[in-house]
Amino acid sequence: MSTATFMGLCVLGCLAMVAAPLPSSEMVDPDSSRAQSMKRSEARLAASIFAVALLVFGVLMALEQGATWPIVPLAAACMVGMMALHPWLAVRWVCIPLGLPRLAVSLGRLGGHPWVRDPEGGKVLAGALAQLRRPIDPEMHEWLRGQLRRGPLRGAGLVAAGLLAADEGDRKTARALLSSLDDLDPDLCPPLARRIALDWLVADAVRDGAWGRVLELAEDHPAPSRTVRLMAALARHHRGEPNGSLWQAWLLAPRRRHTLALVNGAMSEPDFQWAPSLEPLELGDTGRLAANDGGPHPAEALALHVEALVDGDEPGAEDRMVRLGEAWDRVMDDFGFRGHVRRRAEQLDCTVLGEKVIARLHRDVCEDLARMLAQGGVPGDRAGDGLTAQRAVAHLHTMALEELERACAPVIGPHPTFATVDHVLATWLSWLEVRRRYRALAQVASIELRKQAYAIVELHLRQLMAWLWNDLHERGLANAISTWLLLEAERVHDEASAAYHRHNVALVI
Repeated sequence: MSTATFMGLCVLGCLAMVAAPLPSSEMVDPDSSRAQSMKRSEARLAASIFAVALLVFGVLMALEQGATWPIVPLAAACMVGMMALHPWLAVRWVCIPLGLPRLAVSLGRLGGHPWVRDPEGGKVLAGALAQLRRPIDPEMHEWLRGQLRRGPLRGAGLVAAGLLAADEGDRKTARALLSSLDDLDPDLCPPLARRIALDWLVADAVRDGAWGRVLELAEDHPAPSRTVRLMAALARHHRGEPNGSLWQAWLLAPRRRHTLALVNGAMSEPDFQWAPSLEPLELGDTGRLAANDGGPHPAEALALHVEALVDGDEPGAEDRMVRLGEAWDRVMDDFGFRGHVRRRAEQLDCTVLGEKVIARLHRDVCEDLARMLAQGGVPGDRAGDGLTAQRAVAHLHTMALEELERACAPVIGPHPTFATVDHVLATWLSWLEVRRRYRALAQVASIELRKQAYAIVELHLRQLMAWLWNDLHERGLANAISTWLLLEAERVHDEASAAYHRHNVALVI
């Protein structure tokens, strides 16, 4: 095969690759983000093949002429071309280690792997990774956030915003933003952005000593990094699970000098020992517990109250709340106690006397029980049948709906036609908070209360979703909200709302 023929075939192959149609529209919508990502990837691959073919053509031509000096310039030109096609190579190995955020963003504008799903957010994420190697610079943070507004906010952009928040010390915001990647359509989030987010979340959990959270994060990800695998091995060791591959995971992980202290600390600890198990107690034996050792009714109720406050959402919360409600019922039915409270109120010259004192005391107790029901995740229908329990459930419903209304306040319009990236991020965080409050309510609410809560949430989030989609063209964020609303509409059997959001979810993003 002649050199000219070889070059011609390479050119034709590259042109065919670029001009090749996408798969059937039944598989990939031509206007979707997936189709655009595929086109970008194919164009980069074709250009890479063309650059290599051009290098080979030049080398062969030089060798036919008996000259070797053009080989070095041709190779250098090919390397420059490959760097322009795949700038992540220079960003990963030069800009990030040296802490050059502006150069990282400038090179990132050239696009390419691994940010084909989010090129605008990818360049900012590269700059954020470089900025993490430098001292905190608020002006640089503002400049990087401003770069996010050049395109729709997607997975890599959310990770960049989360890392910048973490660099400023706002771990709560960073945790919320990085955890929200699971809400986005997979076609809007580059896999590398997910891995970076997972690495930070795992490191954050290790910092807090939340080894259970580390295992949960590592096991939920299909392809964790070597560092995450090491942290998962450490978590299993700290939890007393059999784990003979700790040193192997350390050897395979990067930055071994920095993680050696964690491994040595884990290995130097004494063998994990489970706490000695106590004699099992039956439900009829609860009177033998320290908090239920008899005595006057108020003392018993107060002891149970303290126990419920301390244990919170520990196992057995339902039984604790039932016993606590029954104990307060006995207190309120004790005429001796009621008389003692009335006399004491008179001695102290209280502004409220008589039975009003008892009524206010009972109301405060029920409100406190309502907060403990929410904290322990105890459904209202399992809190007990007594008067105190039922009043606590009523307070719980009222309190939960009021908190949900307050959480919805930041997402209520009117919304501006143009918004800064900080406004968009604040709106996204507000939606995440609304969803968190809704989930906490749904955990303890009946289906009727859940329907009321959904009606409140859906009214405000529908307007927010329309604003994001129509005015800001943040279709990825709007799609995430609509997808969640669709799932909740189906759970509460709201067919009209489900049909509306089913139509929105089907739209191309």
